[in-house]
Amino acid sequence: MQLLHLLAEHGKPVRRIGTTAQVCVEPDAGGGFSIRSSALALVAEVPGIGVEEFDRLADQAKTGWPVSKALGTIELSLSARLV
Repeated sequence: MQLLHLLAEHGKPVRRIGTTAQVCVEPDAGGGFSIRSSALALVAEVPGIGVEEFDRLADQAKTGWPVSKALGTIELSLSARLV
């Protein structure tokens, strides 16, 4: 994930990270289905980083991640928590 790369670039190796995703799929009016939204919940243990820096890098990862760009037509959310 983009966040792992950004943390490593800033000299903050991750000890532990976990992510879950909730994807909303709804029927289309003309038939079939479409993904309407994706919500990621991330929990990470990163020694030596403060909450502000972690939040900034997580937000940067969300907007710069190629998959986020590819899914730009749906609602994307990220809840990142440092433990």
